[in-house]
Amino acid sequence: MVNNPEDEPKPKRRAKTDDKSCTSCGTNDDSAGTSDDMVGDINDIILFMYFFLFISAQPIGITFTKYKSVDDESEESEESDEEGKLRLDVEEIGFEEYIDQGDKPFVFKTKNISSLFESYRSKALARAQNSDLLITKNYHEILSLSHILLLQMDNYSKMQVKTFSRGTLEDLRKDVKSRFIGKKKVMRDIKLILQEYIEIALDDNDGGLCELRKTIINSLSKTFDSAIEEEFFQRMQFLFQHLSYTIPLRSLKEKTSEGTLVANLISPVLRIFFHDAYIYPTIWPNTSSTSAKVRKLAVGDPSRAKQPDMIGNIVNNGNFAYEVMFGEVTGEGKNNTEKENLIDLIRLGIFMKDSLDNMLLKTGVNQVFAWQVIVTKWTGYLMTLICPGIYVMIDTGGSVELPRSFESCNMFLSGLDTLFAFQLAYKETVKEILLIMNRNEESENEESSNDNFKTWRRQTFGTPAFKRIVKFK
Repeated sequence: MVNNPEDEPKPKRRAKTDDKSCTSCGTNDDSAGTSDDMVGDINDIILFMYFFLFISAQPIGITFTKYKSVDDESEESEESDEEGKLRLDVEEIGFEEYIDQGDKPFVFKTKNISSLFESYRSKALARAQNSDLLITKNYHEILSLSHILLLQMDNYSKMQVKTFSRGTLEDLRKDVKSRFIGKKKVMRDIKLILQEYIEIALDDNDGGLCELRKTIINSLSKTFDSAIEEEFFQRMQFLFQHLSYTIPLRSLKEKTSEGTLVANLISPVLRIFFHDAYIYPTIWPNTSSTSAKVRKLAVGDPSRAKQPDMIGNIVNNGNFAYEVMFGEVTGEGKNNTEKENLIDLIRLGIFMKDSLDNMLLKTGVNQVFAWQVIVTKWTGYLMTLICPGIYVMIDTGGSVELPRSFESCNMFLSGLDTLFAFQLAYKETVKEILLIMNRNEESENEESSNDNFKTWRRQTFGTPAFKRIVKFK
């Protein structure tokens, strides 16, 4: 992968202190029996008392402020190591600032999710103070420090299950998925045609790939009643035509690097679903995110701090307006470890949250997308702000095996419904954002009229404190 140079670091912010001066008490020169030494001793005592009272008055504790707009602060401000230590030296952590007294709690199936999430974050921070958080064991809790509740199908942390219950977590994940992704499926007739394509390609006696290309050309005139299905079928025809030139009939035994996977397989396949050069182009690879501030996870490779492998943009008047999708890829090389893959997942969560905060402020659109590919296994994610201070990040249920050979294409077809539903949800979100941008331009209003989301948003956990408590093991 080609790495971009890291932005020049900004100078660290210095803590401000008020200059305080102590005035010594004077003594009466006419007082008999008072020596200069005694006056000096009294002054020293008074100075010491002033100093002691000044130190005692300084507050020491963890302070979490409400969200600051990216418009107000273009780069994440740095903190000194001493500031990071002060944040972690306290014994009690309060969350009153996170949930306004006027906000109604989010109740789901009689469970007060707002209260439970507050308790969950409190436990996560307590563990961070006492024994650190490990990437491989506590990645759910690490994300919770930035107000992200990660819900992965059949993969919840022990702390999550103990706090919420497994049933509540899974029901909430399904509810979010049904509202934002839905259960749309590819038409059966389309699947049958694609299945025929695979069988033709694997038939060596009948010309194989050459015959497949002819069959695809002959089927270009086929139409469907639904415009959505017809467009999807055209994209699938283009994809299989491309695959007939780029993937082998049977999988190779050699390991494939990340760069080769992206160039030959992942980018061509996923562009079919998520790329429109005019409206919502995808940018590959290692493109710096303009909305996210993720330096905390650039372990051993600072240039990747703000660079996901793919960014899905929305174009407005020839310029990139919003980042609505992020992608991370891992090949079969030395980076394909549990730790590295989980670091990528955490990075995706932070990218999504920062982008969502930006969109909520300016458009009121309340969903953003991401995906992760490990070798050829694709998993989709969606994030939404369900209530004040809780960003729910769900996997969309079931992974999809991308086709690295025609021999494995049947597995790709079995997951096609998942990709199709994800694609439609993404396109609908893009349309919604474009409509709002056009409406705002006509009314000369740059921000959404929905003020609720502005107060619902919360700060992403700061980089210095993050690096102090998270152990990359």
